[in-house]
Amino acid sequence: MIALWLAAALAQDDEDYRSHVDQAKFFVRKGWYEDAAMELEAALENDNGELDGQAWYLLAEVRYHLGDIEGAMEAADRAHSNSRTPEELELAAGFSTWLHEQFGLVEVETRFDGVQSSVFIQLESLLLDPELKNYLKDLGVRLAEPRPLPIRFGLPVGTYRVNGRPVEIRASERSTVRIPVRGAAPEALQVTELEGSLGVTAWAGSAARGHYPGPTARIGITQPLGGFVLGLAADWSGRTLTTPDGLRFVPADFGLAARFGVEAARIRDAALRAALSGRVARIGGLGLPCAGDASGVVCAKDATPVAWAYPDSFAIVPGLELSAVVLDRRRTTAVGWGVRIVGEAAFGRRPGSGSARMGPDEIPYTVDAADRPFLLGGVRLMGTVVWAR
Repeated sequence: MIALWLAAALAQDDEDYRSHVDQAKFFVRKGWYEDAAMELEAALENDNGELDGQAWYLLAEVRYHLGDIEGAMEAADRAHSNSRTPEELELAAGFSTWLHEQFGLVEVETRFDGVQSSVFIQLESLLLDPELKNYLKDLGVRLAEPRPLPIRFGLPVGTYRVNGRPVEIRASERSTVRIPVRGAAPEALQVTELEGSLGVTAWAGSAARGHYPGPTARIGITQPLGGFVLGLAADWSGRTLTTPDGLRFVPADFGLAARFGVEAARIRDAALRAALSGRVARIGGLGLPCAGDASGVVCAKDATPVAWAYPDSFAIVPGLELSAVVLDRRRTTAVGWGVRIVGEAAFGRRPGSGSARMGPDEIPYTVDAADRPFLLGGVRLMGTVVWAR
């Protein structure tokens, strides 16, 4: 009785998987390959179906028509392993060899997973086999429908442009191509960022004694290059300082800067960056007491002042910049904002001579050679508006 029940169950199981195969054959005749693949995968989940070499071979053909060359190779290998006749064995082996020799794999991606895009394939090499030409034509029709990226499919051996990006396909090898997507994030190599910044700056050190923090402004251009960032900027700063005659506005500081850094992290639309910077700057108001008389004075740190000199001095200013920039990266032209903090050191040298004020008069001065060099530490904190395209 139990044996009869088991035999009936196995027969029913066998009938179920064969019905899936028959339905798949009907779908193949209609050209409905997605539906055929679903039926065959259901059939091959059956214990008996899993051993059916013909079902595996049919799945290999269906996957081939869908552009799933990797899946077709796998199914052809399973068809070979489960062949029951020499004819089935030869057919499966020939199809598997042809797939491995004629096709490679390409994965198409963009900056963010899940972005939907059409994929357009342009053949740039010669393709003689009519079967491969038909495959490429059918694949192009399927990929013209937008679909989530990344996506992987097979292409005949040759050279192509995928959405304008070049890619070479070699037999049984995998290639990757990153494409720009309209409405998605701009690609790093395509994005140029123009920025305007406003904030506060402050200098510290003996040469900047009496200086107060003041406003600073910067305009610049930033060019990401893959994971790196290059930038140029021009800046202005203003400060007040305490003098023997009261508060005084320091002549504006000006600087030209270059920076090189890395995009340390990206969290959704926010880019976190770290960069080394270098500036050439004119720094004003670095006061020195001066001793002498109306005919001329010498300025030095330890002089007993009869006058004060506040020369404009040039400096080399290396620094470290940390920034965060937020852009709507679903748009090809984006307006965003950011914050940045810059720590820097100024290595400079005061001019050797100039004019200092003694009461209402201007008198000549010279600066003691030992007091011409100076070192300052500085910090700038800025908010930034960014326009990127």
